[in-house]
Amino acid sequence: EALSVLFPAVISLFVFLPIADISVFKPSSFHVMLQTSFGLQVQIQLVPIMQVYVTLDESYKTKTQGLCGNFNKVLSDDMKTPQGMVEGTASSFGNSWKANPTCRDREERLDDPCSLSVENENYAKHWCSMLRSSDSTFAKCHAMVDPELYYKRCTYASCNCEKSEDCLCAVFSSYVRDCATKGVVLSGWRENVCDKYIGNCPVSQTYSDQLQRCQLTCSSLASKSQGCTNDFLPVDGCSCPDGLYMDDRGTCVPMDKCPCFHNGVHIKPGKSINIQEEHCVCNNGKLHCRSWKMRSESSK
Repeated sequence: EALSVLFPAVISLFVFLPIADISVFKPSSFHVMLQTSFGLQVQIQLVPIMQVYVTLDESYKTKTQGLCGNFNKVLSDDMKTPQGMVEGTASSFGNSWKANPTCRDREERLDDPCSLSVENENYAKHWCSMLRSSDSTFAKCHAMVDPELYYKRCTYASCNCEKSEDCLCAVFSSYVRDCATKGVVLSGWRENVCDKYIGNCPVSQTYSDQLQRCQLTCSSLASKSQGCTNDFLPVDGCSCPDGLYMDDRGTCVPMDKCPCFHNGVHIKPGKSINIQEEHCVCNNGKLHCRSWKMRSESSK
Protein backbone atom coordinates (compact mmCIF):
# COMPACT_ATOMS: atom_id res chain seq x y z
CA GLU A 1 0.00 0.00 0.00
CA ALA A 2 1.34 3.43 -0.92
CA LEU A 3 2.16 6.07 1.66
CA SER A 4 -0.53 8.75 1.81
CA VAL A 5 -0.21 11.79 4.07
CA LEU A 6 -2.49 14.77 4.67
CA PHE A 7 -1.12 18.19 5.60
CA PRO A 8 -4.19 20.18 6.81
CA ALA A 9 -2.46 23.55 6.71
CA VAL A 10 -0.56 26.00 4.55
CA ILE A 11 3.02 24.75 4.48
CA SER A 12 6.15 25.06 2.37
CA LEU A 13 7.49 21.83 0.92
CA PHE A 14 11.16 21.65 0.01
CA VAL A 15 11.65 18.49 -2.03
CA PHE A 16 14.73 17.28 -3.88
CA LEU A 17 13.34 15.61 -6.98
CA PRO A 18 15.26 13.27 -9.29
CA ILE A 19 15.37 14.09 -12.98
CA ALA A 20 12.07 12.73 -14.27
CA ASP A 21 8.84 13.65 -15.96
CA ILE A 22 6.78 15.99 -13.79
CA SER A 23 3.38 17.38 -14.73
CA VAL A 24 1.32 19.94 -12.84
CA PHE A 25 -2.31 20.53 -13.77
CA LYS A 26 -5.70 21.55 -12.36
CA PRO A 27 -8.37 18.86 -12.72
CA SER A 28 -10.81 21.40 -11.25
CA SER A 29 -10.91 24.86 -9.73
CA PHE A 30 -10.62 23.27 -6.27
CA HIS A 31 -7.49 21.18 -6.82
CA VAL A 32 -3.95 21.24 -8.22
CA MET A 33 -2.24 17.93 -9.01
CA LEU A 34 1.45 17.14 -9.35
CA GLN A 35 2.27 13.81 -10.98
CA THR A 36 5.70 12.28 -11.50
CA SER A 37 7.15 9.25 -13.23
CA PHE A 38 8.94 8.11 -10.06
CA GLY A 39 6.00 7.34 -7.77
CA LEU A 40 5.26 10.68 -6.10
CA GLN A 41 1.87 12.36 -6.34
CA VAL A 42 0.91 15.61 -4.60
CA GLN A 43 -2.69 16.81 -4.46
CA ILE A 44 -3.22 20.39 -3.29
CA GLN A 45 -6.78 21.18 -2.28
CA LEU A 46 -7.53 24.91 -2.47
CA VAL A 47 -11.20 25.03 -1.42
CA PRO A 48 -12.48 25.58 1.22
CA ILE A 49 -9.00 25.83 2.77
CA MET A 50 -5.64 24.52 1.64
CA GLN A 51 -4.93 20.87 2.35
CA VAL A 52 -2.04 18.90 0.86
CA TYR A 53 -2.14 15.15 0.24
CA VAL A 54 1.16 13.40 -0.51
CA THR A 55 1.14 9.87 -1.92
CA LEU A 56 4.33 7.86 -2.40
CA ASP A 57 4.94 4.53 -4.09
CA GLU A 58 5.54 1.38 -2.03
CA SER A 59 9.12 1.18 -3.34
CA TYR A 60 10.07 4.07 -1.04
CA LYS A 61 9.22 2.15 2.13
CA THR A 62 11.68 2.98 4.99
CA LYS A 63 13.38 5.56 2.75
CA THR A 64 11.53 8.70 3.88
CA GLN A 65 11.92 11.10 6.76
CA GLY A 66 10.42 14.40 7.86
CA LEU A 67 6.79 15.45 8.08
CA CYS A 68 5.67 12.41 6.10
CA GLY A 69 7.13 10.00 8.65
CA ASN A 70 9.35 6.98 8.07
CA PHE A 71 7.02 4.88 5.89
CA ASN A 72 7.97 1.78 7.88
CA LYS A 73 4.43 0.80 8.98
CA VAL A 74 5.32 1.63 12.61
CA LEU A 75 3.16 4.54 13.78
CA SER A 76 4.98 5.02 17.08
CA ASP A 77 8.17 6.44 15.53
CA ASP A 78 6.69 8.60 12.77
CA MET A 79 7.22 11.86 14.69
CA LYS A 80 11.01 11.61 14.65
CA THR A 81 13.02 14.84 14.62
CA PRO A 82 16.12 15.48 12.47
CA GLN A 83 18.15 14.63 15.58
CA GLY A 84 16.52 11.19 15.82
CA MET A 85 14.31 11.92 18.84
CA VAL A 86 10.62 10.95 18.80
CA GLU A 87 8.39 13.86 19.83
CA GLY A 88 5.16 13.42 21.76
CA THR A 89 3.10 16.19 20.15
CA ALA A 90 2.42 17.19 16.57
CA SER A 91 3.41 20.82 17.21
CA SER A 92 6.85 20.04 18.62
CA PHE A 93 7.41 17.52 15.83
CA GLY A 94 6.45 20.06 13.16
CA ASN A 95 8.59 22.76 14.76
CA SER A 96 11.64 20.50 14.63
CA TRP A 97 11.41 20.30 10.83
CA LYS A 98 11.08 24.03 10.14
CA ALA A 99 12.92 25.00 6.97
CA ASN A 100 13.45 28.52 8.33
CA PRO A 101 14.56 28.58 11.99
CA THR A 102 13.44 32.20 12.35
CA CYS A 103 9.79 31.22 11.84
CA ARG A 104 7.70 31.31 15.00
CA ASP A 105 7.07 27.96 16.68
CA ARG A 106 3.58 26.49 16.51
CA GLU A 107 2.18 26.21 20.03
CA GLU A 108 0.31 23.16 21.27
CA ARG A 109 -3.25 23.91 22.32
CA LEU A 110 -4.20 21.81 25.32
CA ASP A 111 -7.68 23.14 26.05
CA ASP A 112 -10.84 22.27 24.14
CA PRO A 113 -11.69 25.24 21.89
CA CYS A 114 -15.38 24.27 21.97
CA SER A 115 -15.45 24.91 25.73
CA LEU A 116 -14.94 28.63 25.11
CA SER A 117 -18.27 29.17 23.35
CA VAL A 118 -21.54 27.28 23.76
CA GLU A 119 -22.77 28.70 20.46
CA ASN A 120 -19.70 27.46 18.57
CA GLU A 121 -19.94 24.08 20.28
CA ASN A 122 -23.59 23.62 19.31
CA TYR A 123 -22.85 24.67 15.73
CA ALA A 124 -19.95 22.23 15.46
CA LYS A 125 -21.84 19.29 16.98
CA HIS A 126 -24.91 19.91 14.82
CA TRP A 127 -23.06 19.81 11.50
CA CYS A 128 -20.23 17.42 12.37
CA SER A 129 -22.72 14.83 13.66
CA MET A 130 -23.69 14.21 10.04
CA LEU A 131 -20.40 12.37 9.62
CA ARG A 132 -21.49 9.59 11.98
CA SER A 133 -25.23 9.69 11.33
CA SER A 134 -26.69 6.41 10.04
CA ASP A 135 -29.13 8.40 7.88
CA SER A 136 -26.52 10.49 6.06
CA THR A 137 -24.69 9.95 2.78
CA PHE A 138 -21.57 9.16 4.81
CA ALA A 139 -23.14 6.05 6.39
CA LYS A 140 -22.28 4.17 3.19
CA CYS A 141 -18.62 4.38 4.19
CA HIS A 142 -18.83 3.75 7.95
CA ALA A 143 -17.85 0.10 7.61
CA MET A 144 -14.67 1.06 5.74
CA VAL A 145 -13.65 4.31 7.48
CA ASP A 146 -14.58 4.91 11.13
CA PRO A 147 -16.13 8.41 11.26
CA GLU A 148 -15.37 8.94 14.97
CA LEU A 149 -11.86 10.35 14.46
CA TYR A 150 -13.14 12.67 11.75
CA TYR A 151 -16.02 13.78 13.98
CA LYS A 152 -13.53 14.81 16.67
CA ARG A 153 -11.37 16.60 14.11
CA CYS A 154 -14.46 18.31 12.70
CA THR A 155 -15.69 19.70 16.03
CA TYR A 156 -12.20 20.80 17.05
CA ALA A 157 -11.54 22.50 13.70
CA SER A 158 -14.93 24.19 13.64
CA CYS A 159 -14.53 25.65 17.14
CA ASN A 160 -10.88 26.54 16.61
CA CYS A 161 -11.19 28.31 13.25
CA GLU A 162 -12.24 31.85 12.54
CA LYS A 163 -14.18 30.58 9.51
CA SER A 164 -15.95 27.64 11.13
CA GLU A 165 -17.80 26.41 8.06
CA ASP A 166 -14.69 26.33 5.88
CA CYS A 167 -12.75 24.32 8.44
CA LEU A 168 -15.46 21.75 9.12
CA CYS A 169 -16.08 21.35 5.38
CA ALA A 170 -12.37 20.67 4.91
CA VAL A 171 -12.69 17.74 7.34
CA PHE A 172 -15.77 16.47 5.48
CA SER A 173 -13.83 16.51 2.21
CA SER A 174 -10.94 14.66 3.89
CA TYR A 175 -13.34 11.94 5.02
CA VAL A 176 -14.77 11.68 1.51
CA ARG A 177 -11.27 11.29 0.08
CA ASP A 178 -10.34 8.66 2.66
CA CYS A 179 -13.46 6.73 1.68
CA ALA A 180 -12.48 6.95 -1.99
CA THR A 181 -9.10 5.37 -1.19
CA LYS A 182 -11.06 2.42 0.24
CA GLY A 183 -13.18 2.15 -2.90
CA VAL A 184 -16.29 3.90 -1.53
CA VAL A 185 -17.28 6.91 -3.65
CA LEU A 186 -19.66 9.29 -1.86
CA SER A 187 -21.23 11.10 -4.77
CA GLY A 188 -23.57 13.97 -3.92
CA TRP A 189 -22.33 14.38 -0.35
CA ARG A 190 -22.58 18.18 -0.60
CA GLU A 191 -26.35 18.13 -1.08
CA ASN A 192 -27.05 18.57 2.65
CA VAL A 193 -23.81 20.06 3.97
CA CYS A 194 -21.13 22.41 2.61
CA ASP A 195 -23.30 23.14 -0.42
CA LYS A 196 -22.35 26.82 -0.78
CA TYR A 197 -19.30 25.88 -2.85
CA ILE A 198 -21.44 24.21 -5.52
CA GLY A 199 -23.08 27.44 -6.65
CA ASN A 200 -19.90 29.52 -6.93
CA CYS A 201 -18.74 28.25 -10.32
CA PRO A 202 -18.07 30.79 -13.09
CA VAL A 203 -20.90 31.19 -15.59
CA SER A 204 -19.57 28.83 -18.28
CA GLN A 205 -18.35 26.14 -15.84
CA THR A 206 -20.23 23.41 -13.98
CA TYR A 207 -19.70 21.67 -10.63
CA SER A 208 -18.96 17.96 -10.34
CA ASP A 209 -17.64 15.72 -7.56
CA GLN A 210 -16.44 13.03 -9.97
CA LEU A 211 -13.69 14.77 -11.93
CA GLN A 212 -10.85 12.47 -12.87
CA ARG A 213 -9.17 14.03 -15.88
CA CYS A 214 -6.96 16.93 -16.90
CA GLN A 215 -8.70 20.27 -17.08
CA LEU A 216 -9.44 20.64 -20.80
CA THR A 217 -7.82 23.90 -21.93
CA CYS A 218 -7.30 25.55 -25.28
CA SER A 219 -3.56 25.66 -24.66
CA SER A 220 -3.47 21.87 -24.19
CA LEU A 221 -4.70 21.33 -27.76
CA ALA A 222 -1.35 22.44 -29.15
CA SER A 223 0.72 20.51 -26.62
CA LYS A 224 2.83 17.71 -28.09
CA SER A 225 3.10 15.81 -24.80
CA GLN A 226 0.32 14.30 -22.72
CA GLY A 227 -0.56 16.75 -19.96
CA CYS A 228 -1.50 14.22 -17.30
CA THR A 229 -2.99 10.82 -16.59
CA ASN A 230 -6.21 9.99 -14.77
CA ASP A 231 -4.30 8.01 -12.15
CA PHE A 232 -5.74 9.93 -9.21
CA LEU A 233 -8.82 9.82 -7.00
CA PRO A 234 -11.94 11.67 -8.20
CA VAL A 235 -11.97 15.31 -7.09
CA ASP A 236 -14.68 17.93 -6.96
CA GLY A 237 -14.87 21.50 -8.16
CA CYS A 238 -15.72 23.62 -11.18
CA SER A 239 -14.61 22.70 -14.68
CA CYS A 240 -15.65 22.96 -18.30
CA PRO A 241 -18.47 20.65 -19.43
CA ASP A 242 -17.61 17.83 -21.84
CA GLY A 243 -16.78 19.12 -25.30
CA LEU A 244 -15.69 22.58 -24.13
CA TYR A 245 -12.21 23.96 -23.46
CA MET A 246 -11.05 26.71 -21.12
CA ASP A 247 -9.46 29.66 -22.91
CA ASP A 248 -6.92 32.10 -21.50
CA ARG A 249 -9.71 34.19 -19.94
CA GLY A 250 -11.13 31.25 -17.98
CA THR A 251 -14.16 30.90 -20.26
CA CYS A 252 -15.29 27.53 -21.59
CA VAL A 253 -15.56 27.59 -25.38
CA PRO A 254 -15.97 25.05 -28.24
CA MET A 255 -12.76 23.83 -29.83
CA ASP A 256 -13.26 25.99 -32.93
CA LYS A 257 -13.34 29.10 -30.72
CA CYS A 258 -9.99 28.34 -29.07
CA PRO A 259 -7.21 30.87 -29.74
CA CYS A 260 -3.60 29.96 -30.49
CA PHE A 261 -0.37 31.21 -28.97
CA HIS A 262 3.12 31.70 -30.33
CA ASN A 263 5.94 33.26 -28.29
CA GLY A 264 3.43 35.08 -26.13
CA VAL A 265 1.41 36.33 -29.11
CA HIS A 266 -2.35 35.70 -28.93
CA ILE A 267 -3.84 34.62 -32.28
CA LYS A 268 -7.61 34.58 -32.60
CA PRO A 269 -9.29 31.52 -34.17
CA GLY A 270 -9.29 31.75 -37.96
CA LYS A 271 -6.60 34.44 -37.99
CA SER A 272 -3.13 33.96 -39.45
CA ILE A 273 0.44 34.85 -38.54
CA ASN A 274 3.73 34.67 -40.41
CA ILE A 275 6.47 32.71 -38.67
CA GLN A 276 9.79 32.95 -40.48
CA GLU A 277 9.15 31.32 -43.87
CA GLU A 278 5.75 29.89 -42.97
CA HIS A 279 2.20 31.18 -43.10
CA CYS A 280 0.21 29.82 -40.14
CA VAL A 281 -3.54 29.79 -39.52
CA CYS A 282 -5.13 29.23 -36.11
CA ASN A 283 -7.64 26.39 -36.26
CA ASN A 284 -9.04 24.42 -33.29
CA GLY A 285 -6.39 25.78 -30.94
CA LYS A 286 -3.47 24.75 -33.17
CA LEU A 287 -1.36 26.64 -35.68
CA HIS A 288 -1.44 24.95 -39.08
CA CYS A 289 1.55 26.15 -41.08
CA ARG A 290 2.68 25.96 -44.69
CA SER A 291 5.83 27.39 -46.19
CA TRP A 292 5.48 30.47 -48.38
CA LYS A 293 7.08 28.53 -51.22
CA MET A 294 4.49 25.74 -51.12
CA ARG A 295 1.69 28.30 -50.78
CA SER A 296 2.85 30.30 -53.80
CA GLU A 297 3.25 27.17 -55.93
CA SER A 298 -0.22 25.90 -55.06
CA SER A 299 -1.74 29.25 -56.07
CA LYS A 300 -0.29 29.08 -59.59
